[in-house]
Amino acid sequence: MKARPTPTPGEPGTLTSLLNEVFRAAGPEQSAWVEELSPGTALGRYDLIREVGRGGAGVVWEARDRELGRRVAVKVIRKRGGAAPEKRLIAEAEVAARLSHPGIVTILDVGRNEKGAWLVQEFLVGKTLAARLDEGALPLREALGVEIKVASALAYAHRHGVIHRDLTLSNVFLCEDGQVKVLDLGMAQAFGRRKPGGGTPDFMAPEQAGGEPEDERVDVFALGVLLHRMLTGHSPFKTETPREKRLPPRLVVPELPGLGELTDRMLAEVARDRPRDASEVLTELETLEGTLPRTSTTTNPGAVRTRKRWPKWTALLAGVTAGALLATAGSVAVLHNLPASPQAQALVPFGATATSNACNWGRATWVDLDTLPAGAILRNGQIGGQGVADVAGRRAWKITSDWGQILLPLGSAMNGDPFAVEAEFYIPEEGGWERGAEMAVFTEVLGEPKAGMISHGIVFLVKEAPGKAPWFMWSEPEEKRWRNPYTGTLPGSLAGRWHTLRIEGSRSKKWFRGLLDGRPLVVSSGDYDLAGSRVSLGAGYGDTKPENVAWSNLRTFAGTPECQ
Repeated sequence: MKARPTPTPGEPGTLTSLLNEVFRAAGPEQSAWVEELSPGTALGRYDLIREVGRGGAGVVWEARDRELGRRVAVKVIRKRGGAAPEKRLIAEAEVAARLSHPGIVTILDVGRNEKGAWLVQEFLVGKTLAARLDEGALPLREALGVEIKVASALAYAHRHGVIHRDLTLSNVFLCEDGQVKVLDLGMAQAFGRRKPGGGTPDFMAPEQAGGEPEDERVDVFALGVLLHRMLTGHSPFKTETPREKRLPPRLVVPELPGLGELTDRMLAEVARDRPRDASEVLTELETLEGTLPRTSTTTNPGAVRTRKRWPKWTALLAGVTAGALLATAGSVAVLHNLPASPQAQALVPFGATATSNACNWGRATWVDLDTLPAGAILRNGQIGGQGVADVAGRRAWKITSDWGQILLPLGSAMNGDPFAVEAEFYIPEEGGWERGAEMAVFTEVLGEPKAGMISHGIVFLVKEAPGKAPWFMWSEPEEKRWRNPYTGTLPGSLAGRWHTLRIEGSRSKKWFRGLLDGRPLVVSSGDYDLAGSRVSLGAGYGDTKPENVAWSNLRTFAGTPECQ
């Protein structure tokens, strides 16, 4: 057998050996002195300034390094219960010493005196994520940014054979300079090492709580709890519910539906149903970040919601019941009082989950619409026109005509199979006439562009009119006539807020969907002629008054095969 090399300074193992020596030399009564520490106490070359935190195994002090003139954090054992605290501190130092990542706290030094031992870390200025959440849930963009940084640090740890095992709100530190640091690797497990017991109940995966074999997916579960807490301000689990009966609610994120679906998978009860490790989570998070509207500022209460998750047996029962209803009624179209069609289209219950978003749509091609885009074609009605304006807190493309359209190149959706096109729209809170927003994809213009008819595509629009419930329509225009229009009502007014309209589909598989704010409203199948190369964003349908409907942040996507 080949001899094991002796560690050299800076290599894994050096710090562990030093720590073992430190703790072996520590006396059996190493406990009371920690509680007697006070500002001004010198621990080696470190002068204590103030206590900044307490954990299960240690007390953390802000201190000054006399030799280097810098602030540091000194962690000492708070209490002694056999050898467990020392072992935990040794494990923390060993694991941290093996990892060098900007998202993981840096170990600087260890030391001891006749009364006890301590660990020296970089001093961080800011607050824990727990303290930040005391102020309320995080805006979507902020929460996503924190989650990506934590996932990045854990992905690095996982690649180096290390599992944190105790990721909590208190173990994520938000630095004033924008950095995010993962703390407390005392529970971490390096592969091949005996793992210490413990954990924080609400963040523990079922297999971890049950003492079963573990892998990186216990950290993935904790990442899911972390994201849920940041977006909603509360735990996905009710503390009083027995662990074996816990069923996390589904997270609904209208601005970014895929994020809710990813969180659902991270919180899966069975480990094999979760993403394999933090690297896989990080890839999906970064893809989702690329599709997030750049002007997203989700902060309104209720913007991120939860929906009760039913046990699998109830979903099966619902499927059987739905099948019976369809057999009785003949088709979904009949149930909704819609005209029959050889290629049936089905309305989807408002608020249903879009299964298509569970795939990788890739990074979006962006058109900001805060100026006239290259290659745009403008069409207007009899009154007014269109152009850039400030609308509801953002710079956007505003159509002031009684009807109007801006036709744009399809970007990455042009050759996508499947493809997706989405844009944000704003309908003003003005009454007295019909108004709405319309999206059409893969279109051709018959005749002169400024007056021609949109043809050979799919049109998805939402409308409001005095005295009527808001509604939507899905149609396929062909040769100046509307073919197979399908309509349905919406649960409330869209006016006065920004919303997202999205069309996605597969030309080879012949399926298409229309989504409002990430929630699918209609599913369609058919062999459509989608020969064009543009997307049309329109407004109109009014009688004589200008519409003042605005558009912002056009995004086009080319999906991957699993999206089918």
